[in-house]
Amino acid sequence: MNNVLSRTTRRHFRGKIRRLFSEKSASRTERYPIDDILASELERTTEAVSFVLPEQMCEDFMDEGFVFIRDGKIYAYKNKCVHVTLPLDLDDSDFFSEEKDVLVCKAHGATYAPTTGVCLSGPPKCKGRRLARLRVEREGDELVLVSHH
Repeated sequence: MNNVLSRTTRRHFRGKIRRLFSEKSASRTERYPIDDILASELERTTEAVSFVLPEQMCEDFMDEGFVFIRDGKIYAYKNKCVHVTLPLDLDDSDFFSEEKDVLVCKAHGATYAPTTGVCLSGPPKCKGRRLARLRVEREGDELVLVSHH
């Protein structure tokens, strides 16, 4: 039997492949307000505040993120350690060391640089890896989570 596809069949598959790639490459930007967190309140504290991610961004049930401001810049990450899929704060909303200079995983003590999310110390599987960054923008006094699909 001949392995060469007919011209009609090739055209059909070529069209399907083009549509598939054009749908994937056409990214949409979705914006989700982060309820109950005001930027002005976040600026007055050295703490991070956790929030539930919108359903469209969840990989697991009730995924969370956390947000904080350092030197006037907004930083936000998924609330998951890179070593084990556990929340960094173990649900107590305390993300920083006592000195407030590093983020700390309460499960095994890994530390992360607040401005980059890079693991500075911890288990071998953790070192050098990064927390998953979330894009958060300020709109007036509100914070908005931005997602590209």
